[in-house]
Amino acid sequence: ITPISRQSAYSGKVPRYLANTLHRTDQDEAGWRQFWADHEFAQKEVAFIDVHGDASDLPKIDDIITPQTRALGVTLFKVDKIMHGMQLGAVGMANQIQTWAAEEILFQLIFALRSKGFDVFMSSDHGNTEAVGIGLPKEGVLSDKGGERCRIYSDPLLMNTCLTAFPEALSWKNSSLPDNLVVLLAPYGKSFTTKGKKSLSHGGPSIEEVCVPFLRIRA
Repeated sequence: ITPISRQSAYSGKVPRYLANTLHRTDQDEAGWRQFWADHEFAQKEVAFIDVHGDASDLPKIDDIITPQTRALGVTLFKVDKIMHGMQLGAVGMANQIQTWAAEEILFQLIFALRSKGFDVFMSSDHGNTEAVGIGLPKEGVLSDKGGERCRIYSDPLLMNTCLTAFPEALSWKNSSLPDNLVVLLAPYGKSFTTKGKKSLSHGGPSIEEVCVPFLRIRA
């Protein structure tokens, strides 16, 4: 779900218009630059960078900002990295994020951007939930993209095969997706992982995973 949602966020396009790059994670900058080019910004007025979210990243961000920069896109991977390495559930994740926040890296970044006159918008590509495994589909390469909370197929027959093995899963087809794709979602609170295994994951049909904050900081 990450490459799909992040491309959509940076390009301002629904996934059906991203069919050729849907599963790629290296297209965010291209989508960001094209969006602003469509709004008559010159290339030198647009900047983009993705960083881990450590203190050492702040100078890197500052270095790509020039007097001509009008639109800057920044991806911070820290929270996502915390989630994927988490062994202590939602409470453990909250504690690690609180520790990172206390380092004030995000605060320093926002302060620096505001001091340069930027309006700052903050959001996320997805949320996450705790889930319990219902088993791992044995599909090999048959699934175009296999995740813990959703699996993506270009052949409905393959999806139906998996649905037969996991009848509590949810088949989902949406007009915002490319015509040749169908999705199988794990039920709320469940995941396509080892049966009984607890994990934090994203990409499923829950409010926590699909609704994210969108903040504007102007002062």
